[in-house]
Amino acid sequence: MVVLLSSQSHFESTIKDTDTMAWQLGKSRECKTKYTLAIEMLDWALQIGFPKCTVLADSWFGIGPFIKELSRLGLSYVVEIKKSYNVKTPCKELKLTPTGKKAKNQLDLIGLPQYFKDISSVAKCGFCADSQSGKKEKVLYHTGVNRA
Repeated sequence: MVVLLSSQSHFESTIKDTDTMAWQLGKSRECKTKYTLAIEMLDWALQIGFPKCTVLADSWFGIGPFIKELSRLGLSYVVEIKKSYNVKTPCKELKLTPTGKKAKNQLDLIGLPQYFKDISSVAKCGFCADSQSGKKEKVLYHTGVNRA
């Protein structure tokens, strides 16, 4: 079973301003992000007995909190992430404070394309840009790197 989540999903991500609606006066309003609503729907589906599935999602959902929640639910996923994202990696050289002590942050931020370029066992596939339709290039990286 596969679930597809897209930023084009047809569900409300916020509750509209209800100050002028008499039947809504005094009721609390709640705004939720699309990824929060998606996690709530997936959690509900699992609670009522739907089998675990693979979640496919576009870049609107390719953020840390959403991916952590998918992991918490025990769901596998394929999520598009923007190539402008950075990845935290262990630094290659020891970082020191101005006083010469070992710095607490021993991580480097590198761009996502560079991160995958440095991995030897990665498969890269996707779709070329199409000038007629205006669609942008999409790239999928597949690797066996374990998540920390």
